Amino acid sequence: MPRRARAYAETVTSREELAANLLHDRDERCHTEGDPMPDAEVLNLADWAWSLRRTPGALYEGRRSGFRMEREVIDALVPQPNGDAAFALYSVLLSEHGHSPGKRFALSFDGMSNAGLIGFGRDRFRTAIRLMLSLGLLRKAGSYVPGKQAQQYQLGRLLNPGDGLTGPSVPGGRVL
Repeated sequence: MPRRARAYAETVTSREELAANLLHDRDERCHTEGDPMPDAEVLNLADWAWSLRRTPGALYEGRRSGFRMEREVIDALVPQPNGDAAFALYSVLLSEHGHSPGKRFALSFDGMSNAGLIGFGRDRFRTAIRLMLSLGLLRKAGSYVPGKQAQQYQLGRLLNPGDGLTGPSVPGGRVL
């Protein structure tokens, strides 16, 4: 029953709908298995599963799971020169690392290209990284040591979202 509760939590629009689905499942199961779970226990299970929606990464189901992206990020990236590549790269990074806040990772053009995660060239890859850095969506983390340690990055938050400018802004107030 907990597995079903988690699955319903990903698709329903309210805690009440989740509880109703679980109660229905319980009633159907009782006809075949007997010994029904008490209503109070089903409602507690619904509360628990519904609370998972508010816990980042709690409903992660591998490659079948979704991830959240703010529309302001799309609005900031896509209109920029090379914004399509930055959007594609950011989507991959958010998918892979967004459920682990503060996680550090390296960005390797060869590795990502060979794995089929990106479909654009090295120059666009570098430009996409610079654009994400300028918008705050990506930040450098740790020390880069040429030949020894790759530059580490972390996902960040969009700088100055919704500030009413005609384009995304960077520190210092200039518009990109």
